[in-house]
Amino acid sequence: MGLDDLLGAVTDGSGLTDLVGKFSENGLGDVVNSWVGKGSNLPISADQISKVLGNDMIQNIAKKAGIDTGTESEKLAGILPQFIDKLTPNGKVDSDKDSGFDLSSLAGLLK
Repeated sequence: MGLDDLLGAVTDGSGLTDLVGKFSENGLGDVVNSWVGKGSNLPISADQISKVLGNDMIQNIAKKAGIDTGTESEKLAGILPQFIDKLTPNGKVDSDKDSGFDLSSLAGLLK
């Protein structure tokens, strides 16, 4: 699974703005804002990832990656902070650029 696939799967095709909103809606606004901002990235647990993304989405991502659901949640907890941090180099979500990310520099994070 490439990172373009990850972005599509994690955001349900809706973009980074909506993904960040999902974290805020689930009480993790401070965590996701640390990833977007220019400071240190706060950690997130596999359980928190599952709560935000939902079991159906986790299962879909796991299936595409060829790994079990628990492993996928753990991997996402490890890479989502970096992933979102790299997508927001100016410390903010740019909704005008929500769908045209250059993800080549992050290739291989899920493997």
